[in-house]
Amino acid sequence: METGKLPPGILGSLLQGIPIEDNRVLIRPDVGEDAALIDYGDRILIAKSDPITFASDLIGWYVVQVNANDIAAMGGIPKWFLCTLLLPETINEDEIREIFSQLVSACAAINITLVGGHTEVTGRVDVPIATGFMLGEVDKGKQVLSSGAEVGDSIILSKGVAIEGTAVLAREDTETLLLHGMSPSSVEKAKNFLFDPGISVLKEVSLLQNKIEIHAMHDPTEGGIATGLQEIGFASQVGMEIKSEKICVFQETREICSILNLDPLGLLASGALIIVVPEEQTDAALTILREGQIDACTIGRVVPQTKGLLMRNKIGLLENIPTFRRDEIARYFAEHASAT
Repeated sequence: METGKLPPGILGSLLQGIPIEDNRVLIRPDVGEDAALIDYGDRILIAKSDPITFASDLIGWYVVQVNANDIAAMGGIPKWFLCTLLLPETINEDEIREIFSQLVSACAAINITLVGGHTEVTGRVDVPIATGFMLGEVDKGKQVLSSGAEVGDSIILSKGVAIEGTAVLAREDTETLLLHGMSPSSVEKAKNFLFDPGISVLKEVSLLQNKIEIHAMHDPTEGGIATGLQEIGFASQVGMEIKSEKICVFQETREICSILNLDPLGLLASGALIIVVPEEQTDAALTILREGQIDACTIGRVVPQTKGLLMRNKIGLLENIPTFRRDEIARYFAEHASAT
């Protein structure tokens, strides 16, 4: 099969076949839901696992951020982290220590306790692979699901797209970008997207919690903003009308995607957060985010499912939100590998 996420149809059928007999499991595994929720009395335990497979540097830092994001997108606070590291035989001790240093510093920066995991050198991989398992908590009744969007809601996007994909491509294929005319300063700025504007969404969640009624949140990752929007639509059984011109795409992202022939709407999008709120609370949510120095804008609205998942293009016509069978970064790396 092609690299990247399993196709939604296959994944959905696999998840629906999982028997859930424990009544403390509050939501069953499903396409579009960011994490598992488990009843712990007056609190809910949130559990999430996610790997880092596209990046080859800063993987210890990446793996903490992306797992913490999924806890936050459920309305929770990330607390405890475990990591499995699969390391190639070519790695040396200094490189292993560097990954551990990244894990420790990333956890410390957002008050997460690194409680364990597993580390192994194996001939089955040729680059380090990090898989994280994050646990968090949320007060009962405060959890947020991808399936909570309601007709009439506004759809807000924080920061822009595709922050993580831009940074990974700038770091992994610097030579190609420079060769095709991207300036060294722009490449360096794109590399720094990991930190500015950053791939964490914890700040925007903390700003809005307990101040705004949030119906749904989702941090778009593989498959980009287009896939993230579709996953909310599928989970909530609603339609959408999205204005493509309202989706912020950074100049560096546009330049990289133009050089590498990629679509930013389908590119790895950690760092953005899709926030679905009642229409009457839209202005308040945007004000709170902007006062907290988080750029955000309304990109569309929720409509009945019968209308479909639609995006208004630059000339005003409504089309289906584009579907990406796999993330654009996975497609690029696969095509690049086959060409060499």
